[in-house]
Amino acid sequence: MALIYPAAAAGISALLGIGYTYTHLTFTHADSLTSARASGRKQGRNETLTELLRFGPRRLRRMCLEAGIRFSPSNTSDPDTDSIFNNASEDQDEDEEEVEERVIYQGLVREMTEQLKSELRESLRPEVIGAVRTQLRTEIIQDQHQMTGLKASAKELVRHEFQQDSLLRNEVRAEIKREIRHDFRISGKERELVAEATQDLRTEVRSSLRQSLRDEVREELKRELREKIRRESEWTITLDLKREREEEREKLKRELKEEVKRELRRELEAPVKADLLSELRDMSAEKILGIGTSVATTRMR
Repeated sequence: MALIYPAAAAGISALLGIGYTYTHLTFTHADSLTSARASGRKQGRNETLTELLRFGPRRLRRMCLEAGIRFSPSNTSDPDTDSIFNNASEDQDEDEEEVEERVIYQGLVREMTEQLKSELRESLRPEVIGAVRTQLRTEIIQDQHQMTGLKASAKELVRHEFQQDSLLRNEVRAEIKREIRHDFRISGKERELVAEATQDLRTEVRSSLRQSLRDEVREELKRELREKIRRESEWTITLDLKREREEEREKLKRELKEEVKRELRRELEAPVKADLLSELRDMSAEKILGIGTSVATTRMR
């Protein structure tokens, strides 16, 4: 136990030296970080070596072996430590199988760097947050300015387009007004001619449409009634033919009767006239006048 306490004190002093170095580095500027780290590391190492050299190399080697720590000369680059381990190389082969090999320097450096990184991260967090906030605020303000500029430019473009549209509308309206005024300035004769022409066109179109519609309706009716008429016509054609034949027969009879009458009149006209003349010659004037009046009255009747 008496041998363990000095080794622990030496280790604590080494850790304090390294901690002092890194805590000192946290409050230094970033440009002097490398030099401060090297000087603190060298100072802590020298203090630790001075404390350990009081015990002597053999005792130091024995204390480290009892504590389960093995130092290899290949992991050191200091000439003082090399001389210590070279002097203690005689006992190294005897106790090599009893201890566990550990390299404490690199582990301590790694742990301290992680701890310092976390401390630096925690200490720099408010500053970084403030910087990020200011940067975001400036970006948001710039975006707002850009958006306002874009909105204004878009409004101007839309207003310009609407103005152009209104100008075009006004031009078209003026042209239409001129055309309407020109139409209203037509004289009465021209209006009458235009009305007559339109009326003629309407009648022509109406007649043509009526004729075409008649043809279409006629064709449709023909298609619809063809079969029906065909069935009915078979019964009616015979009756029509009979009726037509009878009418022709009656007509021929009447014509023949008239011809016979005319022929008989022509044949009997001459002898009747001769008989009448002979009778008239024999009659007196008074009888002739009576016969004439009677004939006139009969004709009037």
